[in-house]
Amino acid sequence: MKRFFQKLLEWLRMFFVILFEEDEDVKEHQRQEERLEQKQELEQKSKQATGIAQAVELGISSSDKPEYRKSKSVLTYRERILLRSIRRAVANEYTILMKVRMGDFVWLANEPKDRKFHNNQVQCKHVDFLICDKLMIEPLLVIELDDKSHQKFDHAERDKFKDETFEAVGLPIIRIEMQETYDADILKKQILEKIDNVT
Repeated sequence: MKRFFQKLLEWLRMFFVILFEEDEDVKEHQRQEERLEQKQELEQKSKQATGIAQAVELGISSSDKPEYRKSKSVLTYRERILLRSIRRAVANEYTILMKVRMGDFVWLANEPKDRKFHNNQVQCKHVDFLICDKLMIEPLLVIELDDKSHQKFDHAERDKFKDETFEAVGLPIIRIEMQETYDADILKKQILEKIDNVT
């Protein structure tokens, strides 16, 4: 019996060692994927900025036809991680839309001075995730993923506009700080609380 328990303890120890190593391998793979994606995004932005700067400086534009490229994903690596947790949190109860333009679910209902300017405010901004009911696709909740860039003045102003606009139209918003992982149970509780308060 003693030998049996020794074998069992040895097997359990090996199991947890393997499990820990696999978990570390997965995390390292995710880190490598994120670094590669960030590098590609920086290279793309650098090329765009260089090309625009040269054209402006020389006062010319190319006679070449515009060349477009398909993005690897609609979402960034970090947004995809959050999306997986949101999917687990809402299961099949709601529809999740991504990268939705504000002008598609918020509209200007009067004729204020500088109407075009105010209308453009919602037409040129988007939200990361929009939770809707499944039948009518009615907007119920906005989820924004806030990284360090949201501390910059222009981002802060944009966030303030969104927060004030959503409050005015009665649409709740959850702002989530960027993390390595997200707890689906905590997300579910936050989502249901926000939706229950307006429905």
